[in-house]
Amino acid sequence: MTTRTWRRTIGTDDRARSVIGVGLGLSILLAGATSAHGQFFNRGPKPVVFEHAHVLTMTGRELEDAVIITRGGVIEQVGVGVAIPDDARVIDAGGMTVTPGLIDVSSVLGLASPSSNSPVHYAMDAFDPFDMNTFRDAVRNGVTTVYLSPGGGVGVGGRGCVVRFSPRSNGGGAGEAVEGGEALHLDLGSSGGPIGRLHTYNSVWRTFKDALDYRESLETYDEELEEYIEKIKERAEKEAKEEAEGSDKKGKGGNGGMAEVSDDGQRLSLPGDLQEEPPPRRRPRPRPQPEGNGGGGPPAKENGDGDKKDEEEIKKPSQPRPNPAAEVLLRVIDHELPVRIRADRDADILNALQLAHDFDIDIVIEGAAESHLVADALAEAEVSVVLDPYMERSGYRNDVYQRRQADLTRVLDEAGVDWVIGSGGRGANQSRFILFHAQQALSHDTDGSLRALEAVTSDAAAFLGLSDQIGSIGWGRSADLVLWDGDPRSGSAVVDSVYIGGRQVYRRTPVPGIGE
Repeated sequence: MTTRTWRRTIGTDDRARSVIGVGLGLSILLAGATSAHGQFFNRGPKPVVFEHAHVLTMTGRELEDAVIITRGGVIEQVGVGVAIPDDARVIDAGGMTVTPGLIDVSSVLGLASPSSNSPVHYAMDAFDPFDMNTFRDAVRNGVTTVYLSPGGGVGVGGRGCVVRFSPRSNGGGAGEAVEGGEALHLDLGSSGGPIGRLHTYNSVWRTFKDALDYRESLETYDEELEEYIEKIKERAEKEAKEEAEGSDKKGKGGNGGMAEVSDDGQRLSLPGDLQEEPPPRRRPRPRPQPEGNGGGGPPAKENGDGDKKDEEEIKKPSQPRPNPAAEVLLRVIDHELPVRIRADRDADILNALQLAHDFDIDIVIEGAAESHLVADALAEAEVSVVLDPYMERSGYRNDVYQRRQADLTRVLDEAGVDWVIGSGGRGANQSRFILFHAQQALSHDTDGSLRALEAVTSDAAAFLGLSDQIGSIGWGRSADLVLWDGDPRSGSAVVDSVYIGGRQVYRRTPVPGIGE
């Protein structure tokens, strides 16, 4: 903070000198305050301000000649005529359009090996933070955040996560996982034949049922363990009681506590060194038992002391073996983790809805090429979809895109089905086209240019459950900003510069890091 700002805060030197009687005291006060300046008056990092900006906040406001104030990577204020702090670093947007960073809700960008067939696998574990060339292609097209899909074969797969391409402070590279947005992935194999797809669905259903059986075995073990502990406690108390009673009887002596006497009533005694212990009493020899049981019941078991006991044996229950995959599925069943189910054909989509009903889980449909055929069922179940980019029909008989409609988004809108669009995990280089894919999906819509931008900013953030962090320009949001040389709704604007967390990561004149 500058000296000028500091004096404005506590008063000028001229005013201090005008007070004759307290000049010395004020000087001491100023000296103490100056030494504590860093502790009490430091507001943290200096603000970064964008002025003269055409701002599309994606919250319903469009501002001309506006100011955006950021500090510490977070937006503090947005508006027209906003006062700019004296200590701010000011960036003149020169009338350029500013939008939030774009979001791809289904990507494999940066994944070294996008393949997983286990719920315990986590996409971030396969993320390569040094895949800089791929990152640059996405960032220079305005993409600042992606959802990483773990990919893999059919059936139950791994877990995806959200990544922002902020530069890493330690070790270099870019990309850090965002808390929230995690989901488990399933693939019902829509590209396969009918028998194979049915087999896949039955396998997935059985996997969830096995997870419930695993939970039941854990609950049974807990109950049996409590019973076991209670029985052990009861036996210990019983044995302690019997031992105490035996000690009392033994303490009274073998003759009822009376001294031995002679015939004339005199006590008989020997010198201490000649006294001997009385010989042990002989126990009566047991009668021989007839062979077999002889009607006398089962023979008693002997312990190491030769005593015979017929107490019930207490057996400790066996603990089920840990099952990490089942534990992930139980998080799904407990509504702690949503599920993304890749299903393109109408029959597979209906099977996915049945799976959600049977196990009461929260699902999203990915791909959804034939979702227009079952749009009413999706709307009734309140299930959203993540659309893949529109692909031309290949002509193959088994192609999942054979029956996809060009105006699929219109049918979903009319049915009341929420949708977003992603690059579909078709390749790491597809994320850079995410805005184009959204514009293509809404080409039938007269207001499609704005809706396309919403689909990859505010709608995408809401879908991921991260509206309070990304996807719009407003107080408390991350300062992920894209400056365009024109209006991005026109389809012809080009990205001029990109900021992630208030830090410039790209401009058309390259900068060090992921923008060079």
